[in-house]
Amino acid sequence: AFYNCTSLVKSNISSIAKNSNYSFYECNKLEGSLIIPNTVTSLDVAFKNCYLVSEIKFESGSTITEFPAFKRGTIGNWNKGAFDSTFRGCKSIKSFVIPASVEIIDLSSFYECTSLETIQFEENSKLKRIISRAYDGTNTSYRSPFEDCTSLKTFDASNCKEMLTTG
Repeated sequence: AFYNCTSLVKSNISSIAKNSNYSFYECNKLEGSLIIPNTVTSLDVAFKNCYLVSEIKFESGSTITEFPAFKRGTIGNWNKGAFDSTFRGCKSIKSFVIPASVEIIDLSSFYECTSLETIQFEENSKLKRIISRAYDGTNTSYRSPFEDCTSLKTFDASNCKEMLTTG
């Protein structure tokens, strides 16, 4: 919708599409607090490098099941370029509550969210997996979901009763 709109400062996102992939990708002047409507079901790379967004919240009843990583330059099953991801580079967010509907947190999801201090999960979280590393067979590894979150102090997963694996 607003892919690479580098001058966009404000937005009311209540009307963004159900599939909101790349909605605000590289909108690096977008600022303030954003509320994701519960009608949105996909957020692939939606907020990458939205440096000035200070808060992202989800409406009650969110149905988003994954914070995915999109592999640019895919060759075979592995990426030869960089991972883009949902909230990568959102440097002004200090806390984040992950909706109960999220089952997977993929590579680089919060990579370079350098002000992020607290991660919490909604009650009755359905989180099953945090994908923390991937290798492409050439000794190249990809970023873990919370890598370079240099201010992260609290990761409260006490509401994650279904978590099966990390890795």
